Amino acid sequence: MKTLARFSLLAATAAGSIACGGSRLVINQGSRQPQTRPRAIITTSNKSAVADAIASELSSRGYNVLDTHATSSLIDAITGRPLSTDQANSLQEPDILTELAARNVDLIMTVQAKTVPNIMGVGEELLDDTKINFYPTGQTGGSIGGIDWKNSWGGMPGSPADGMMRKSMPVAAKEVADALVGVVGAAGERVTVDMRPSEEQLARRRGRRRSRDDQYDDAPRPVAKKEPPPPPRSDVDDVPAATGKPRSAHAVVIGIEHYRGGLPAAEFAANDARLVGKYLTQTLGFPEENVAVLVDGQATKSDFEKYFENWLPNRVEKGDEVFVYYSGHGAPDPSKGDAYLVPYDGDPTYLDKTSYPVQRMYSYLAKLPAGKVTVVLDSCFSGAGGRSVIASGARPLVNMVQTSVPAQISVLAAAGADEISNTYQTKGHGLFTYFFLKGLKDHPQNYKAAFDYLKPEVSRVARREFNTNQDPVFLGGGQ
Repeated sequence: MKTLARFSLLAATAAGSIACGGSRLVINQGSRQPQTRPRAIITTSNKSAVADAIASELSSRGYNVLDTHATSSLIDAITGRPLSTDQANSLQEPDILTELAARNVDLIMTVQAKTVPNIMGVGEELLDDTKINFYPTGQTGGSIGGIDWKNSWGGMPGSPADGMMRKSMPVAAKEVADALVGVVGAAGERVTVDMRPSEEQLARRRGRRRSRDDQYDDAPRPVAKKEPPPPPRSDVDDVPAATGKPRSAHAVVIGIEHYRGGLPAAEFAANDARLVGKYLTQTLGFPEENVAVLVDGQATKSDFEKYFENWLPNRVEKGDEVFVYYSGHGAPDPSKGDAYLVPYDGDPTYLDKTSYPVQRMYSYLAKLPAGKVTVVLDSCFSGAGGRSVIASGARPLVNMVQTSVPAQISVLAAAGADEISNTYQTKGHGLFTYFFLKGLKDHPQNYKAAFDYLKPEVSRVARREFNTNQDPVFLGGGQ
């Protein structure tokens, strides 16, 4: 059964309004019913740019969507090979569906798209049409539904008239995402998708083959991998009760402990981020739907772009509060002294291509109509160790150029430009984050007061326990 809808486009002129061509939408009902609200959705497509634009729009509407790059990494972790466009049908194999469901993925979004050149072949391509379906991981044999979408048409593809009539990629992605919300229904609980390789893939990568009877043909059985012990508990792990009215506030909380490219772990970073998220929602009054907690594989470079450049701008209204927390590796650009946040898929050898500039984050935050913006960085950018990395063979940049902070943003940084950010092993947290949370217990509505408490404590413990200097820095104004 199909339902037909048409979106008309009116172009206002000095003489009035004239009707132009409209995009065409067909909503397709599937043979399956969704089992639950989707916790996470993965994306496959023959046109990654189209699919990623749609995935970003869905993410801005509260869904937990992995773009094509993150989806390929996840499939690589499960099967031992990245997903190519001609292998999308293989995701319907029962073993893969079971594994995806076990990793909290409930839906597979398939995007088949066709694009045409922009005006006279200049600029980004324009979406011509797309067919999208959603397949549940909990069952095989059919989709829960989807859409067929056709862009406006204005003559010969690539002509000036066609370029004026067709909707741009961002506009088309927004319209498609609006239609997909009706197909998918409400978003489920935001959870972490396990991006780590399976035990079988780890064994294969060691050069062994598993036979059908669960034995190894010509190699000794590998020792079963032990789960790492849980982090030590400390006093800050007991989250205080709410201390005031709910706030019109939004937060992006990022913690990257394990990196895809073999970088050293930023110990306890994921634990730090999860706990900060709990303080925001359970103590400080941030609405849960306004807090995005991104851990490990959910914090790729595309996720940084998605949440800082789309999700926040789409949600923040005039006077709202914005809070950003990052726990993980930072890195300096030795040639310029610029500071970068290193995503899950980052590579310090190719910072400008794989990592996210701190200045870029500040730039997007400064454009928000928020009344208050606070950034907390439990990272460092010296390249000298701790929660900092640098390209192999490069020298740590001791006197890094200080990244300028817009006046409307307050930044609480874990360490000075030539210092490292330490881990507090006995507490199970970053040293800076541990004392930041202790400060919030006493000053839940005042980040500057929490900083004034933590600064001497962090410096004292760093000298006493680690024989190093770590002096947190407060930049900007506000509380």
